Amino acid sequence: MKQNKKTVPAELSYYGLYLLDYLRKNHPDKASDTDFIAGREEAATATFEKERLAGGTVEDAHEEAMRVLLE
Repeated sequence: MKQNKKTVPAELSYYGLYLLDYLRKNHPDKASDTDFIAGREEAATATFEKERLAGGTVEDAHEEAMRVLLE
């Protein structure tokens, strides 16, 4: 399937790809909103980094990042 560049961001992190997959399956109307995906991806990544810098475990930081990603 050919994908339109406007509906799929050029490069996504793990969090961005996870969110895009989630949206395609559960909220297809939002799967093309690249600004929404990018914003959530950035927030999740920042949350993960903040939690790790504060001394949290990888698992705890990932859990918190996923909460932010999917809120």
